[in-house]
Amino acid sequence: MAIEKVSKVVATGFWLYDGIVRHNICIVASNYDRPYEAALKIWEDEGPADYADEPPQGPKPLGPSGWMFEVQPHWFETFNSLEDARVWADAQPWGPVTWEP
Repeated sequence: MAIEKVSKVVATGFWLYDGIVRHNICIVASNYDRPYEAALKIWEDEGPADYADEPPQGPKPLGPSGWMFEVQPHWFETFNSLEDARVWADAQPWGPVTWEP
């Protein structure tokens, strides 16, 4: 029996561009490596661009809680904990984020 793939928003907030323009942000927790699966699907659908292209590496292991965390819409990488994802977002040049309760 396959495990059901689950993704859910676990944190929301916003940051201000130039101190004025509000940009919403959220953190999504998944019980699978969503970025890897998306990259693999693109690779399978479009095929390698040339003979040297390889399928994406992965999937990455889940964090200790059994979840993987992504900051959206900035999904450059995944994190092993919600706290690590928040720290990364707050440390960006556009940060800090005002997190909603």
